[in-house]
Amino acid sequence: MAQVKENLFNANLFWMPLETLVVLTGFRYTHENSDADSFFLAEEPERNTPPFTPTNPEGGFHYGPPEPANGARTSDYDLFAQRLELRYTGIKDWLFYVEGEWEEEYGHVNEFQTIDEVEPLDKNTNALGQKYTIGFNWYPMMRLNFSGQYFHRIASYDENIITADFPRLLNQDWNIDDFNIRMTFRPKIPTCLGTLSLVTRYDFVHTDIDGQWFFDGETFAEEETGEIKRHVISESLTWNPLARFYLQASFSYVLNQTDTPANNIELVPNAGATVVNFRNDYWTVTSGIGYIIDDKTNFYSDFSFYCANDYFKNAAVAVPYGLGATEYTASATLTRQLTKQTSLLLRYGYFNYRDVTSGGHNNYRAHSLYSGLQIRF
Repeated sequence: MAQVKENLFNANLFWMPLETLVVLTGFRYTHENSDADSFFLAEEPERNTPPFTPTNPEGGFHYGPPEPANGARTSDYDLFAQRLELRYTGIKDWLFYVEGEWEEEYGHVNEFQTIDEVEPLDKNTNALGQKYTIGFNWYPMMRLNFSGQYFHRIASYDENIITADFPRLLNQDWNIDDFNIRMTFRPKIPTCLGTLSLVTRYDFVHTDIDGQWFFDGETFAEEETGEIKRHVISESLTWNPLARFYLQASFSYVLNQTDTPANNIELVPNAGATVVNFRNDYWTVTSGIGYIIDDKTNFYSDFSFYCANDYFKNAAVAVPYGLGATEYTASATLTRQLTKQTSLLLRYGYFNYRDVTSGGHNNYRAHSLYSGLQIRF
């Protein structure tokens, strides 16, 4: 059982001191209080004992008798957010902008559970987020435009732990640099073929993570715990051959690698790193079609494919990491507006997932039927 109470206040200001300069600013305050209780049966693994059988193998384990348990968590947070943006259009066919965003969070958390935890968790939390952005839009031709953007984001998390049982993260700092560029092209095609739009985009993201841990009364030194490099190339296409009919397709390819100090640890001598640098490379293809049957009925269908080949088999020295999987999804949706306030939705979905990391144990095929009725007051 859980209960959440939230109070929110926000204010925004729009100002044009010059014809070519716009100033946007905003402020938001949120107070959030939550209480949660849970009751469950805890099962602990126990070693198999003789006589051993195919269902009770030697060296294996089984779950012991369930033990009644419960836990509870209370939290109280004050969150503040501010934003300032400047837009300049004084140069023909160009738009320049700079933005600053700041977020502060102050909270208190208390939680406990009756098993596996002698000392309840009691802590004060403090988080600070900053994001600074600079970018431009350029319109050299009516059917062609370019956009570029860079932002630097800082996220700092601090915790004052009053009591705790398990290892806890005291401080963590994220420094993120993101650069992206986009081209939008709307080629001129015969009127009988409708309209066509293509969007090409490239992103590069670099992240540094520093952390500091606390355990059993000892505070460890802060150190760099991770470095993430990410490249994303994407292409999307939208074609409207008719006013009431459209087709969409997109492709993206992601190269993502995380380096950590753990890749220098060899628990088994001369067997290579126990924890390898983590890769999360994958590519996706999505497509969709939409058709407006009449002024009250719409039909939409989509298909997507996901593929990751990052599984690294090092079971001789550690648990293998990295995802090796493929996934196909397809769906068809029909919506019908019954009245001005009421609409009906019907959807069918098909899912096919194959996973290498788990040895195929997470493979599945699924069909779903969904219906929804929306009433607006």
